[in-house]
Amino acid sequence: MTTPSSSIETFRNVATLKDGVRVLFRPLITDDANGLLKLFAPLDEEERAAIRGDVDEDLIKGWLEHLDYERLLPIVAEVRHEIIGEGIVHYGKGPYRHTAEVRVFLAKAWRQRGVGTYLLQTLIDIARRQGIHILTAEILASQTHIIKAFGSHGFEVKGTLDDYFMLPGGRTQDVVIMLNPLISHHNEF
Repeated sequence: MTTPSSSIETFRNVATLKDGVRVLFRPLITDDANGLLKLFAPLDEEERAAIRGDVDEDLIKGWLEHLDYERLLPIVAEVRHEIIGEGIVHYGKGPYRHTAEVRVFLAKAWRQRGVGTYLLQTLIDIARRQGIHILTAEILASQTHIIKAFGSHGFEVKGTLDDYFMLPGGRTQDVVIMLNPLISHHNEF
């Protein structure tokens, strides 16, 4: 397995949506603070909970001050210099160094338009080039459309963890664990 190199900083991918809008996918950089604030500011309480917490100015500042592409690679989706989504490849360590977890978040106005499809495929392609063997994803069981979308990209449901995710009010939700084997070891002898 290779580790992300400094060349990732120059990575760019462009996709054209069905409606003709061009979306740029690139690594998050230290100058993206305002763009991230605008992306996460309009979230309601339920959405904040689903992305594992409150994303505020201090948290974003911490992310940007500690960018480490060998540990965590955030890729942003951008339209006309506005960040409309973010995907993350979070690399495993030690005995899990051949795995990575992926997460995807899109602004409401850009959902169901194909951006998530392109962003997820970009994350898969990057992980594959980095020599990752297995991608993982944890998705709330209630987000069936996201489970289906990940399934169409090679992710398979491997289990459900009952009451694994707790919302701020104390209510729990089930979490679906999905895996995408990027490298197959089947039929090896």
